[in-house]
Amino acid sequence: MSNTRLDVVGIGSMAVDRVHRAARILEGGEKGMLSDVEGAGPVRLYAGGVVLNHLGWAAILGLRTGICGRQADDESGRFLRAAMARTGIETHIHIEPGGAPSAIAEIFVDDSGERSIYMAPGATSETTAEHVRAVHASFIQRGRTFSTEISQLPLDATL
Repeated sequence: MSNTRLDVVGIGSMAVDRVHRAARILEGGEKGMLSDVEGAGPVRLYAGGVVLNHLGWAAILGLRTGICGRQADDESGRFLRAAMARTGIETHIHIEPGGAPSAIAEIFVDDSGERSIYMAPGATSETTAEHVRAVHASFIQRGRTFSTEISQLPLDATL
């Protein structure tokens, strides 16, 4: 990790978005068929999450960005870290051996563009204020601007 100043640093949701297409969003107790997602079969994976999206957009616009937080050393975590590296987002990721899995979201999009999202925040939801202070404070301080959220990150860690 360098000590270079970053334009935007964030902590919060970093999730593998597993996108599914269907004719419509189902009601409870119904069954339906999944459609092809842009040539990828019934599911397509994207790097997502509120904070990772913020930082990805900023990086694409040429800003120096960094993200910190918790993930697992699992397939989802490796997918996310590879996507962040390709986008040029500097990472300060804590991997807790035996901890919760990396975050995922199951996203169902219907033919009219409506969506339903089911989140499994995993390791992100285990972040505490003490963890942020002990592990990520110096990284966060490198940022000129800070981005966070509370959809997956606990409120005490956000504050």
